[in-house]
Amino acid sequence: MQRNKPIIIGSKSKYIWSTSQHNLWKKLKVFLHSKRNYFKYIAFAVLFLAAVLCFRWVFPQIIAPQIRAFFKIENVRVKAQLEFASNDAVIEVIKKHTNLIPLYKVDSIALDKALNYIPWIDGVEVHKLWPSKIDIDLKETVPIAIWNKNSIVSHKGDVFKPANIDQHKGLPRLAGDEDQVQLVMEMYRQTSNIFRRANLTLVGVTYQDGLVWDLIVQPSSEDSPMTLIIDSEETLQRLHRFVTNYPSILKMEQTPKRVDLRYPTGMAVSWYEKS
Repeated sequence: MQRNKPIIIGSKSKYIWSTSQHNLWKKLKVFLHSKRNYFKYIAFAVLFLAAVLCFRWVFPQIIAPQIRAFFKIENVRVKAQLEFASNDAVIEVIKKHTNLIPLYKVDSIALDKALNYIPWIDGVEVHKLWPSKIDIDLKETVPIAIWNKNSIVSHKGDVFKPANIDQHKGLPRLAGDEDQVQLVMEMYRQTSNIFRRANLTLVGVTYQDGLVWDLIVQPSSEDSPMTLIIDSEETLQRLHRFVTNYPSILKMEQTPKRVDLRYPTGMAVSWYEKS
């Protein structure tokens, strides 16, 4: 006869309950953990927002003034020897770009350009000396000669009109077409050196119709000027020939007024009338 196996109910029910309880507790822990992370993120976001708002109020009200005070410009040193440029114009430009402005906000490039716009200013260097100083070096245009009666030509060949041309009346006078500035200046430089050998000062150069040069020289500012006429052929060679023969011309009783050097082997001299 087979025996019936006993049916165990109580232990199995207890096992099922304990397993369900464990799963529920596990889910609860996961839920609480996720909630804690969520609250952490919320708390972090609130703190970050509060910090940003606090900084936006603290920085302009407290920190920024202290930074501006620390970088306040105390000294602007200008190194320049200005003869023609306006000191007032230089000061006005510097004030416009530095007055009540901390050093870190000064636009060196804009200041450089503004100073270069001032008439007669030829070169600018701006140096920031942290935390509170600026050094500015200015170079002035060097006028070489008067160009076409009412303008000035600089040592770089730049042409501009000064406010008062009479201020430069002691300069040599150059003349020619507007596109011949460099050509006339080069002629002036070359011939000046040649005339110095004869103790003559070149005071005027004119290029006529792209063919003929008129060169005006003087032994001194008190002597009468002498005009030399020369074409574009063998120009320097003929000038050297004139300088070689100039002592012989001085031996004449009359003062030379005009010398035409357009001859291949000689020259034609006209004289001032005797007073």
